[in-house]
Amino acid sequence: MARKDPDLNWVPIKATSYSTIDQLFRQNLLKPSNATLSGPKGICTLQLSSDADLQVTSDQSITIAGQELIADVYRQPTHAYRALVEASPAFRQYPDLEHLYLLVRQKPYWNQQEVLEELARLTRAGRQPLREPQLVVTPTTYIATWQPAETYLRQLLNGHWFLGLTYRVTYRPAQQALHKVKVGLDLGMAPRTAVYTSTGESKLFEPTDIVPASYLVESGRLPQNQKELLTQLLYTSGREDAEKVVAWLNYYANRVTAEKLTHNRMNDRFIFVGRDHAIHDHHFSALSQYLNASRMDFLRVDPARTSQECGHCLEKTGKVVRGHRWRQIFTCPVCGVTRNAHENAAHMVLLRGEQRRRAG
Repeated sequence: MARKDPDLNWVPIKATSYSTIDQLFRQNLLKPSNATLSGPKGICTLQLSSDADLQVTSDQSITIAGQELIADVYRQPTHAYRALVEASPAFRQYPDLEHLYLLVRQKPYWNQQEVLEELARLTRAGRQPLREPQLVVTPTTYIATWQPAETYLRQLLNGHWFLGLTYRVTYRPAQQALHKVKVGLDLGMAPRTAVYTSTGESKLFEPTDIVPASYLVESGRLPQNQKELLTQLLYTSGREDAEKVVAWLNYYANRVTAEKLTHNRMNDRFIFVGRDHAIHDHHFSALSQYLNASRMDFLRVDPARTSQECGHCLEKTGKVVRGHRWRQIFTCPVCGVTRNAHENAAHMVLLRGEQRRRAG
């Protein structure tokens, strides 16, 4: 199923490239855009001129008219990142990353020395011209085509810049459950996602534990190129975990309600490296784009007090009952239910979504 509306993925541009943006603007290669675009709220949006030579040269760099912008272009969903690499003949990447990726994700077998040696070996060899994207599977459900003519730059109120990359996405339905259900999602870090369904089932999606690698990134011990590569591997791990949620939703759900998140609310709970970047990007952007591509009925609702009010009471009696939360456990003083607080929050999100839909 193809859509007319595109997906727009925004990736952060490094501050060292901000002077390049000024230069491109002075050269009339960036023009103010009045297009209504989704994404982070900005004070200025520019579109790349149609006659500008755009080349994606690595997972962290692009060139416009031969001038380099440093940006984390790997911070995109699998189908988009793969489409970008396949359409970029100048793209260079580190080869043979799968072994290092397995070392990073297998915490019970974590061997820091082995990780350090592999990092050093790969970065010493450098990036090479490989057309087959590393660390992403071949998409089968979502197929993307990069649209370089629709490339944007956006400046936020805090002065930071983002690069906007546009894709046309085709959804190819895979096998699905015979009886689909309505789903509520509680979004967070651990669990990454809590699910509650209209049939009363719940499921917690826990992230892969890659804490040792995260600590290594934050230790300050790594050379910059090794730190950047390891951060990309952590992002890949988080993206893989997050996309398992999307696969589950495509199989089981016919409509989905999730929390309406704010960056301020999430920033207090996120360490912004690697996996956490991926989960943040998924919760705020990729999730809605995936479900839009599959034409899923998707709605976001206010998350306030969802882990503190009893979903069981609201569903059975229609009354809002304030319960007690102690760490990961929710207890209701009225009906006596004791359950995981994230499960309860997902239940409340589902009920709020259905209430809003009935109200129109």
